[in-house]
Amino acid sequence: MGRRVFNTLGASDEELEGLRQALDGAEIAFYETHAGFWGVGTPALWIHDATQYDTARGVINAFEQEWGNTLSEETGSYISQIN
Repeated sequence: MGRRVFNTLGASDEELEGLRQALDGAEIAFYETHAGFWGVGTPALWIHDATQYDTARGVINAFEQEWGNTLSEETGSYISQIN
């Protein structure tokens, strides 16, 4: 049975692509669900093998940390350009 590892609501396309690549790189089989036409579904990344949950969360947490650092650097660079 699958297990949800990341709620994708509000995530950018770039962030989602990075998460997909990180999970692929760690050889973790996953699938995505979307909110659907009416917006009532659960937009998320899920893993097929629930025993890989801790590993998947570790990969996601590491990616999110790096993603946050990248955004901070980009924001800081942008702010320094307009000042």
